[in-house]
Amino acid sequence: MTQKRASARSIRLRSSSSNFSTRQPLFKVKWYNGPRKSDTEEAQVKQRIIMRKKYPAPLKAKIVLEILKEDKAISQLASEYSVHPAQLIRWRNTAVENLQSVFSDDSRNIKRMKANYENKIESLYAEVGQLTTQLSWLKKKGI
Repeated sequence: MTQKRASARSIRLRSSSSNFSTRQPLFKVKWYNGPRKSDTEEAQVKQRIIMRKKYPAPLKAKIVLEILKEDKAISQLASEYSVHPAQLIRWRNTAVENLQSVFSDDSRNIKRMKANYENKIESLYAEVGQLTTQLSWLKKKGI
């Protein structure tokens, strides 16, 4: 039996090495014709923009509260809200990191600064209006 195997093997080797011109290629070669539309940077940016989802802040807060309650696992919440578990973990970490700012005086200071800024803008607009009316009056008088 070993002689039959060896002879069949040698026949296969001889037949394959003798007919180079009649053999079929192992794979087809495709020629490169330049970048496709999908390969350009603009198309890749469009694909990234299309794939990105935006979640509203109230939904994020609701999901983070459920995570902090620990009634359900993160993977269950992820499948329920169709959000990736890694994204949920990021939201939770952000909420926990920024939790102390809710109780600090910084938020009050920001509100105060915003009110002062709005008052200053209103007074500047009033002054601009007054100056434009004075200028138009002076132009009428020809001074």
